[in-house]
Amino acid sequence: MTNKTVEILAPCGSLESFNAAVNAGADACYLAGTRFGARAYAKNFDTSELCRVIDKAHLKGVKVYMTVNTLFKNAEICALIEYLNPFYECGLDAVIVQDMGVFKLVRETFPDLPVHASTQMNICSSEAAAWLKELGATRVIPARELTLKEIADIKRKVDIEIETFVHGAMCYSYSGRCLLSSMIGDRSGNRGRCAQPCRKKYNGSYSMSMKDMCTLMDVPMLIDAGVDSLKIEGRMKGEYYTAAVVSAYKEIANDHISGSFSEKKCERLIRNLADIFNRGGFSGGYLYGNQNEEMIDSEAPGHKGVEIGNVSSAGRGKVLIRLSDAVNKKDVLTLKLKDGIVIELTSDKAARRGETLVLNAPKSNMISIDAPVYRKINDALLNSIRENVLENEKLVPVRLECDIMVGRPITMRLISDRASAEAEGSIAEVAKSSAVSTEAIRSKIAAFGNTGYYPSEIVINNDEKSFVSFSELKNLRRKLIEELEKNILDGCRRHVGTDAADGMSADDVTDAADDVSVDAVTDAADDMSVEAVNDETGGMNAETVNVETVNDETDAVDSVNSGASSSVDASECEDKKLHKEIFFGVENMKTAGNLLKAFEALKAGGNASDEGMISYNVCLDADRFTVNELCELREGFSSFSDVTLAFPYIHREKDEEYFKAITEEKFLKNFDSLYIRCIDDLAMLLGRKLLKDKTVILASSLYAYNDKAADFFREKLIYDNAAVSTADTEAVSCEKDTEAVPGEEDTEAVLCEKDTEAVPGEKDTEAVSCEKDTEAVPGEKDTEAVSCEKDTEAVSGENDREANSDKKGSVEIPSCRRLYFEQSHELTSTELAGVSYGRNAEKLLLCYGHETLMITDQPVEKSKAFLKDERSGRYFYIICDKLRYNRLMDNRLLLLKDSLEGFIYSDENTVIKLDLLDESSDDISALIGYILSGGEKKPAYIEKCSITEGHFDNRNIL
Repeated sequence: MTNKTVEILAPCGSLESFNAAVNAGADACYLAGTRFGARAYAKNFDTSELCRVIDKAHLKGVKVYMTVNTLFKNAEICALIEYLNPFYECGLDAVIVQDMGVFKLVRETFPDLPVHASTQMNICSSEAAAWLKELGATRVIPARELTLKEIADIKRKVDIEIETFVHGAMCYSYSGRCLLSSMIGDRSGNRGRCAQPCRKKYNGSYSMSMKDMCTLMDVPMLIDAGVDSLKIEGRMKGEYYTAAVVSAYKEIANDHISGSFSEKKCERLIRNLADIFNRGGFSGGYLYGNQNEEMIDSEAPGHKGVEIGNVSSAGRGKVLIRLSDAVNKKDVLTLKLKDGIVIELTSDKAARRGETLVLNAPKSNMISIDAPVYRKINDALLNSIRENVLENEKLVPVRLECDIMVGRPITMRLISDRASAEAEGSIAEVAKSSAVSTEAIRSKIAAFGNTGYYPSEIVINNDEKSFVSFSELKNLRRKLIEELEKNILDGCRRHVGTDAADGMSADDVTDAADDVSVDAVTDAADDMSVEAVNDETGGMNAETVNVETVNDETDAVDSVNSGASSSVDASECEDKKLHKEIFFGVENMKTAGNLLKAFEALKAGGNASDEGMISYNVCLDADRFTVNELCELREGFSSFSDVTLAFPYIHREKDEEYFKAITEEKFLKNFDSLYIRCIDDLAMLLGRKLLKDKTVILASSLYAYNDKAADFFREKLIYDNAAVSTADTEAVSCEKDTEAVPGEEDTEAVLCEKDTEAVPGEKDTEAVSCEKDTEAVPGEKDTEAVSCEKDTEAVSGENDREANSDKKGSVEIPSCRRLYFEQSHELTSTELAGVSYGRNAEKLLLCYGHETLMITDQPVEKSKAFLKDERSGRYFYIICDKLRYNRLMDNRLLLLKDSLEGFIYSDENTVIKLDLLDESSDDISALIGYILSGGEKKPAYIEKCSITEGHFDNRNIL
């Protein structure tokens, strides 16, 4: 027995499923409106319907969480606040969020609205959970790939609610890290419109089709591990599924809490759940570190049913089935013919286990002896669910009190666990004959009918002297119920214009995008049929909002970067060439050696850096090399380029020792910059204060899709909110030979040393005093001496915006030296041009390489490392043994021809990235020559490659 309670969280893709969830005992439900959720092909709810659902849920004691867990384009995010307003006012209990721009906007606008961090954020560590809590999240939904131990460790280390998936469909990829549907079919899982390509055939089988998860037997361990909410997947499934699964998990959770858990009962319920829906059986997910083919059903992607027997004989239009389980009349059975076709048979009779069932069967001569027979529809089970759940409304318990005293008003009170109500009737008079008995009163007031309530307790104070009108008692009870419901809902209501208005800027809530189509921003389905997706036509033509930076003409002068500016006057460069940077992604020793040879050849030819106008940066994948190899490569490349350490794609709680090793300060000092791919690594590096004075590159997988997301990351990295209060600072002076220390709070004198490197972000400041020969602060042209006076406010560099600080008159200290945003791989060139990353940040564009389409925890045999789909699309795996995850790669070469050929002369992209894989030194030399020549020398090897431009060619994703 345990005192721990747990929430059963139900999926509700329709009104029918919502009612089923409530009746089945769900404590909360998650759903979406017509926009911005992750299941676009569910029925979902329009505004008025959703508001009614929220009210009904609250009357039933059920919470409602709304999904806005897609990535938002600039053209859409401006409509979010207006869209959320009515639900916020109704008392919506939480929003589920993926996009950090949405996270920022919701926290600013609705500070009292709980935010749940979606599993789409791919949260795998306690440090990410802690950071999100610090940012204001009240709950995190970790990746499904985490083990029970990892989940328990996160809960033990961080005091935040943990919600864990326990039942339903599973993705082959880590959630939020899949681009497969987007890149091969223009339907992005990150935008809620996954076409489920993992349910298709590869190499002739359904090798990526995961079985559904069922952890009913593990509910006691999940509760004991500290999980707060057991989440059921299935917003695309119907009300029978919702009713069955919610009922089962509620029952087993209650059994464990009361100390009456039974494995035998669990097994019976699991079989019922398999009858409702399963894909070739169930798996326990990753809770115990499972990584094997038993989690895959390679035969078919849909509902398989439950095996109930085998064919004993077939022919002459009949089939005889030896039953291993009872069959009901009207059950639908399936079996596979010799040619692979699956036929359905409806039983016209009931039969017990051990008996032989004889049915009429088409193509009986094509039926194999001993072929397994499955039950796809269990008619008796469906009838039971309909009678016991769907048609059996959940009743809310209330305490009813009634006072009847001669000479006083008849008084009734109704008390629930959330509100109460009181009503008075007429003055009780002395009975002329016999007084009304207490039992007679009880029988009349106890009948609540179809009100949705039942009296769990009735207390009657009756002096046994009064005459009472029974009709008056009924009217009082009806009035009480109305008043109670009003009080419950009033307790949930909020009002925009109070708390919400305090965090809302006019720019955020005005001009909501009328041109954003509902279809363009709605959410997608886990369990939709692939055929339905493929038949869907049409696309999104949402207009992109172009955000102009204030004082564009001064960008080059005011650039805060200590290195290359993103906008430099062409007249400053010989032959109108601009200062540019080329990043090379490298993840194996052979390619690293080939790149070194190419650099040596370029240096020998005298054009390694094109007379100083090109700088190079080699980005080494940390988990593809040993520590010694990384140090050796750093030494080897240092004479040709800067060297970046690229953190892994996945950061699991179980890999803490590995991450301790690669974040040792002594080791990190070897690298000029850090490339960060996931929220876990970003949280770790910020939390351990390892980004001071580092150049940081945020990978596209952190999804700075819109201006708000870019603002969020820029504020956390350029300004880390470790404010230095100047209110009590007598003087901030710059004296010779004294080095400034960023981040020192309550410092009486922040001093600048001769030739001290300028602090990024400090510009247009008029009063900073430095000794002669001090190096100028970026943004202060030809300034020999600049002095700082007391209470001077820092200027952030982003549209001359005041530093965002909790302390009045405080100066925020830069966290990283330079910041790069790798631009999204899912936005078009037009949409990318509309995203403002800020004047104190650079943008980096991947122009060459093989796209990582999936990151999976599933094992990959080397013999199956190459895949071909039914449309001749080709893919391959990169196996990452060190951290036990694997990457599915696009065999096509991403090549942004125009961006590469115009790189030298155009100021559109000043920083590009080339991801190398298996290129020879000659190939790399040819590729660099191709770029430096402005496209005059196209490498011969590229002509042999299958080429894609992804979405950059203005191919919109939905």
